[in-house]
Amino acid sequence: MSTWRRKAIEAVSEEKALIEKVDNPMSLWIELLIAFENFVKNNEDEKIRKVLNYAAWCVSPNSGHLPNDISTAVVCAFYEHIGSNSSMWPHFKDWFSTQEFEKIKDCFKYHLSDKEFEEFNEFYYKSKQHN
Repeated sequence: MSTWRRKAIEAVSEEKALIEKVDNPMSLWIELLIAFENFVKNNEDEKIRKVLNYAAWCVSPNSGHLPNDISTAVVCAFYEHIGSNSSMWPHFKDWFSTQEFEKIKDCFKYHLSDKEFEEFNEFYYKSKQHN
């Protein structure tokens, strides 16, 4: 079993059937994005945290020499999309420490204009001040 699949099953065991049916990391993150959006909609904080922890592992050196297939997949199929969804922005203060946010904030930029990215960045830091 591939490392990314094994780690995904460990991290998000509730989604084992989904993880086992996909063929590659990109397919996995496309499916996990849909699941994640439902977790957010249903306020399933533990499942949200598990997906975010797995995403963090995917972009860390623990997933292998970076960039790799799994880090590229999480950026393109997950981070870029949650960053472009302004309804998720209020959650970022809880989901990402300032250090984590700084590390990955450029991943959220792809689907945003420069002005939107500036607004996104400001929104995050203002919400952290009121936390």
